[in-house]
Amino acid sequence: MAYILSMEDEPHLQRLIQYTLQTAGHRVVVAEDGEQGLALVREQPPDLILLDLLMPKVDGITVLKVLKADASTAHIPILIVTASAQRHEAERAITLGADGYLIKPFRVTDLVEQVNHLLMAMGRFRER
Repeated sequence: MAYILSMEDEPHLQRLIQYTLQTAGHRVVVAEDGEQGLALVREQPPDLILLDLLMPKVDGITVLKVLKADASTAHIPILIVTASAQRHEAERAITLGADGYLIKPFRVTDLVEQVNHLLMAMGRFRER
């Protein structure tokens, strides 16, 4: 089981992500904006972060830059989860240090697969 922080401002996607990943055996906490997400990372660093790029207060690109610039959080894998209209921003996020991206709308199986792949690559999760 991994501890995952999902930074997502859309309530229906918050619930979908949380339910899907909890069903896959992970503990999931949701932040509704980038500011709250950064505070949660500082309280208890997660094993993985799901990061929406378009969020209130602090946008995803800024969150990514802050986390990757801090030695205490730079190692945390970050999966960008964003709308297809922001595909170029997701690709930009990869150059800034994100570990992958998933375009909305997505299949829940793709979400679980990418999350587990990143966790296994970091040595934080083993498939059952």
